[in-house]
Amino acid sequence: FFTVPSYPLYYEWDILSYLDYYATRARIERSGGNHPVQGTNADVIKRAVILFNRQKNKLPGKSFIVNLVHDEMVVEVEEKIAVECAALVKQCLETALAAYVKKVPPVAEIEINDHWVK
Repeated sequence: FFTVPSYPLYYEWDILSYLDYYATRARIERSGGNHPVQGTNADVIKRAVILFNRQKNKLPGKSFIVNLVHDEMVVEVEEKIAVECAALVKQCLETALAAYVKKVPPVAEIEINDHWVK
């Protein structure tokens, strides 16, 4: 089993399959290391979205979250408030991350572009 902060336990019952025991065991070990990271990341980005939606009304113009990609939040804003919105997104991401990561200072990287850049 493995855990994610929002959910107590996940179980992988395939370990009892003896036909492909080693392949199954390797898959479970990989997912056991990967799921907590991805699950925590999903919790962080959801919390950041909630924080952003609560505070975006303080901005003088319109802003919309148009895409969430893994650990990225893509926000469409009017050009005149891009810098202010970027600061708000950075604050929301770092606040959300600080709720889950206690020993490392949270740092979010922000970019302002005319279009989404991978």
